[in-house]
Amino acid sequence: MSECFAQFIDDVVAPLLHDCMTQCRYDRPPETFGFSHTPQPVHFVDVMGEGQAALARANSQLGLRLYVFVYLSVDGITAQLKHLVE
Repeated sequence: MSECFAQFIDDVVAPLLHDCMTQCRYDRPPETFGFSHTPQPVHFVDVMGEGQAALARANSQLGLRLYVFVYLSVDGITAQLKHLVE
């Protein structure tokens, strides 16, 4: 395989095969959901108490790759949930 073609695969095709949630590149469809990765500890994110700031901090620290629309909807959702709980 030429170096130019290999670079094209790495730059263009590989990102399309990458799963953001598992942080893995799949060259073919997975045959099982079993992974050889060591699970990371569970983290608590106090969205109800801290709202958007907690989610933004978790996104940055944990590399969650959440998108802007998630941030924009968090405050509205937590306000509705707090109203239901009260």
